[in-house]
Amino acid sequence: MKQFMTFSKTIRIRMLLNFFSVFTQTMVMPFTVVYFSKSIGSAMTTAMILVIGIISMIGYLIGGRATDHFGRKVIIILSEIVTGIGFIVICFFDYIPTFYVTPILIAFSLVYFFQSAANPAYSALIIDSSEASERKLIYTYFMWFSSVAFSLGTVIGGFFFENHSAFLFLIVGATAFVSSLCTYFLIIEQPLPQLNHSDVVDKATKDERIKKNTRRLNMMVFLHPVYFYIYV
Repeated sequence: MKQFMTFSKTIRIRMLLNFFSVFTQTMVMPFTVVYFSKSIGSAMTTAMILVIGIISMIGYLIGGRATDHFGRKVIIILSEIVTGIGFIVICFFDYIPTFYVTPILIAFSLVYFFQSAANPAYSALIIDSSEASERKLIYTYFMWFSSVAFSLGTVIGGFFFENHSAFLFLIVGATAFVSSLCTYFLIIEQPLPQLNHSDVVDKATKDERIKKNTRRLNMMVFLHPVYFYIYV
């Protein structure tokens, strides 16, 4: 815990927000396959998973460029707001007696698209707010926080998802909105550097180091949907 307090304020807040985000989302995500299979069948569910997976990959590719162009904070806040709206929509259509697959599929697709698009922004925010010497420890804490949140979320979801899925979707949406507010008011973003021609080579070298340092963390977050489906 003493080491945790040595991290910058931005890193500490991001870790806590990540904990609650993973915690609430794993209350519902590991059980969505069963949720859809009961309503639309296994064949349609498999097709839906493939569509969402492709959309996630597109979002991840677009998110990297968008992060460099608009800044880390803007992309993160936008992702969290869309995630909140998406889960509120899912909550509404899950609550009503008739099952409408199209709006729920669209909502899940938007959630995964924007969450994947925000992954490069999360990684860049960590890089901007930390020193190279402490980065390995920071990633260790992130992995530990995520693992604990994942374990707690799946246990709670296992008890309550079947009979209270709409309420859990509502909690996930509300958490995303709170996270966006915390990001807006509490996280300080480093200004994007203005590079001249002589900095291009140095930037390319730094970018390569950043890619190596963040690859494992990125892949863990990017593959969360796959982990959820395998878990079920």
